[in-house]
Amino acid sequence: SSGSSQRVDINDTVKTRRCTFTVTNMLGSHKEAASDISLYQDKYRQFMERVVTCFSRVSGVVGVVVGDHVHSSFNSSKSCASHAKSAVQGSLDLFVSLQAVGIDVVTGVASGTALCGSLGCSDLMSVVMIGPSAVTASLLQEFSRDKGHRIACCGATYGEVSFAFTMKIILGRVKVTKGEAEGMELVYEVVVEGYEVKDVVEEEWMYQLEESPWETYNMAGKQYLLGNCGEALRLLGIKRQRSSVVVAAEEVLMSQLMGSE
Repeated sequence: SSGSSQRVDINDTVKTRRCTFTVTNMLGSHKEAASDISLYQDKYRQFMERVVTCFSRVSGVVGVVVGDHVHSSFNSSKSCASHAKSAVQGSLDLFVSLQAVGIDVVTGVASGTALCGSLGCSDLMSVVMIGPSAVTASLLQEFSRDKGHRIACCGATYGEVSFAFTMKIILGRVKVTKGEAEGMELVYEVVVEGYEVKDVVEEEWMYQLEESPWETYNMAGKQYLLGNCGEALRLLGIKRQRSSVVVAAEEVLMSQLMGSE
């Protein structure tokens, strides 16, 4: 009937993915909106145009926009194997692009595992990303704003991108929640000085070679936990190029699966 809620099987709509989240804040917007709304409207238009351009260019998805805060994600609803590197590159490109038109921003970047997919009811269904990293990105953005930094990232992101960008550790921590436990997360700063926007985006296939086996292994593990050993074996039997680490992991799981058959 009209207005009634319909139960949706979460297993059909949601999957676990490794993602990177960004939260970008346009600085000084509240004061400008109060003084001259017409000038603010034009500035906000330029801000959003560049957000969409810079993040879409590196396979990012611009999600929730709350006033002068923009939440974006990489490898959530749109595949992006190089999600951490793409998120940092997109954030740097955005910073440089906005600086050229006199707009100042700060961004928080965090990587981790999240549940991604469509959740809701028959009357309202949305694509959502649920995970500690989404909150951490917001905390890092607040940290950057309060401490005078431009782009701050967590340790997981740093581990993925430190080879590609100039970064430094910040003498500060943010409190994050992982599961039911709280802890302090070290903060790393992406150095914006001297960065130049790249004309082309690096090819994604190198990252996909490593990401694809992880996805297969992840799905096989889920099937094994559900008791579907045959399906898990079928997934692991897919022929594709694998790294030695992934091969070793698959062999361990394969032996466990074979012993369960």
